[in-house]
Amino acid sequence: MSSKEKRQKTILFPHRPASGGPGTFQTHFENVATANGWQIVTGIGNLYKADVVFVVAGTKKIGLLILAKLFKIPIIHRLDGINWHYQLSGTSLKVKIVERIRNGIMLTIRNIFASTVVYQSQYVQALWTKTYGTTSKKEVIIYNGTDLDQFIPKDRAPCNTGFKVLCVEGVVQPDANFIKIFERLHERFVEKGLIQSFEIVGKVSPEYKQKFAHIPSIQFSGSLPRDAMAASYRNADLFFCLELNPPCPNSVVEALASGLPVVSFQTGALPELVGEAGSLASYPNELAQSRSMPEIEKLIEAFENLLGAYEKKATEARTRAERIFAREKMADLYLDEINQLL
Repeated sequence: MSSKEKRQKTILFPHRPASGGPGTFQTHFENVATANGWQIVTGIGNLYKADVVFVVAGTKKIGLLILAKLFKIPIIHRLDGINWHYQLSGTSLKVKIVERIRNGIMLTIRNIFASTVVYQSQYVQALWTKTYGTTSKKEVIIYNGTDLDQFIPKDRAPCNTGFKVLCVEGVVQPDANFIKIFERLHERFVEKGLIQSFEIVGKVSPEYKQKFAHIPSIQFSGSLPRDAMAASYRNADLFFCLELNPPCPNSVVEALASGLPVVSFQTGALPELVGEAGSLASYPNELAQSRSMPEIEKLIEAFENLLGAYEKKATEARTRAERIFAREKMADLYLDEINQLL
């Protein structure tokens, strides 16, 4: 047995966990990996310790990747979705430049540096292949996972005052269509006592927030720390995903784990994530990406279908999370891929 096999195996991340979804993923992975005997280090100064380099989405530390290649240290690359907001009219020049640079960095890592490329969903893999073509590297799909002991369903009493709807985004994108969408949801469900409120968690600009001031059922809670999120899910009854063309949102996985059925538009990875644990309204990815107005009545129907089978779908939400989205299962799949590189 070699000395490398005897000593503790080490995974190097270029950075400490970031904010948002990538940081949530990295935190979950590190917790499970260290519990299973792996050492986690960060930064180029620890490259000499590394058995494998793990890149989440992208990194500006290209020098670290070059050295890893030179020293024959394998690189596993977890790919997010492709930045696409730069294509929208009215997007600032800064955003257009930054998003194109980020896409270029991720593409370079995928095609040149990576030993294995991990996509968060079938949708993400199809998107990268359609946009940038195939790669000669090994490709696998591993869904995000969450802590099923932290995100748990609440004891649900009969809902006599209307359902509480939760929406969670890292940054709430200023999409004008959602003003009309929430106006119609308020009219159809809140005024009839079926829904009590819509709570929106996430960073939102004051200008965009002000546009909803005339809709009393909407509550903006701002950004919340990670350790406060489990309570937010348990305080809600169902989840409305606002993100369009999402790659594999942690918020949806956390909602399912918390027993919240999901309603949204049928875009991005949502169909493969939600399954029978929710209700999705038709909205082609191409229209969502161009921000064309969706057929709001189809979303109304999706809400009606979910509310009409609420107990069944709430049960399926937790069952689906236990079956597919446990963070231990997610981390084990990554560790299997890493072991194959060593």
